[in-house]
Amino acid sequence: MKYALIVAICVVLLIPIITMFRKGTFFKSIFLSAFQGLAALLAVNALGLLTGVTLAVNWYTILACICLGIPASISMLVLNIIL
Repeated sequence: MKYALIVAICVVLLIPIITMFRKGTFFKSIFLSAFQGLAALLAVNALGLLTGVTLAVNWYTILACICLGIPASISMLVLNIIL
């Protein structure tokens, strides 16, 4: 049962990737997601002068925002506020 659930999740996650490859928009989607994540990180830091909440800009935060996009920026911001 455990392995069937893992296989089902992998199949569900692969469907959008296969669809993007067939349409030819895979690399465009990856690039846009990375750009939006970096823009969100820089926007949080730019607005930090007004709000007082900023994120450290280092290799870890930049790589997280490039790989995961806007959800990484939001998650780091929430963790920064909580902790």
